[in-house]
Amino acid sequence: MVNWHDPTNVAIQIAALEKTYLILCGIYLYDFLCSLPFDLSLLVGKDGLRRCSLSAKSVKAVYLSCRYLVLASCIVHTYTNFRSAREPIPCWTLLKLSTGTGFLGATCSSALIAIRVAVVWTWNTKVTALIALLLLAVLGTGIRIAASISSSYDPVLRICSLENERSNLANVIALIVCDSVLLVFLLVGLYRWHQPKSGIRAFRLWSILWGQGVLYLALASATEVPALVFLLLNLNPVMNTIFLGPEVVILALAATRFYRSLTTFTSNRSYHNFTETICFATIDIGPPKAEYELDLHRKPSS
Repeated sequence: MVNWHDPTNVAIQIAALEKTYLILCGIYLYDFLCSLPFDLSLLVGKDGLRRCSLSAKSVKAVYLSCRYLVLASCIVHTYTNFRSAREPIPCWTLLKLSTGTGFLGATCSSALIAIRVAVVWTWNTKVTALIALLLLAVLGTGIRIAASISSSYDPVLRICSLENERSNLANVIALIVCDSVLLVFLLVGLYRWHQPKSGIRAFRLWSILWGQGVLYLALASATEVPALVFLLLNLNPVMNTIFLGPEVVILALAATRFYRSLTTFTSNRSYHNFTETICFATIDIGPPKAEYELDLHRKPSS
């Protein structure tokens, strides 16, 4: 039987946690630098913020917030890991920064998927209201984490020890529920347009939206479910948080890359107008089958 509170085991777990998160932060930094020209084009290019609609500005703001919040979280976390091994540091402040930017970045990742769902459902009032409630739940539980979690410097292990780390439980549950509901609605909404009627271009975009929805569902399950399981097991503070960092980074990578991948499908339009891109997919593919049959029944009587 493993003694999860044995100092030797805890030290091994801390080393594994730090290495895993540093590798993911390195991958995120590489992706960030490679796509930095795209970010600059959103701000100062021909499709900059001043020349696009309010909805497009909002989506761009969510995308950029997701990118830079997770970057800030990675930078703070990396600084904490390296600096704490050398000398005492203000762990409480650094943890608040890392946790706050991390949960906000995760919320923005879900928000990017939520925008897809809302547009695919043509901003249906009930669906939009449900999406808003889910995102508010994620945001509220995230704020609770930032307020309750604490840290202090451990001079023996030379790390920032965690306190009240199980307060992450509510946020992880909210994220799982939010992402699961969003992706179910996304896939159901896309299935309503499962018979393209306007050529191969529309069908290709529909296929990409469908594939990305399935992939995001798989990534969310692979990161959020283990995070929830380990929080419920409550083995020790390190194991309670071992999947939280990877969850934030992986989902942010997926959501932002999905956003960028849609920008090549808007012919004769603003290249970065995310909402118009999805509308292009659903409108070109045609109305749901039920509505189409209803229109056919009505035509003879007119």
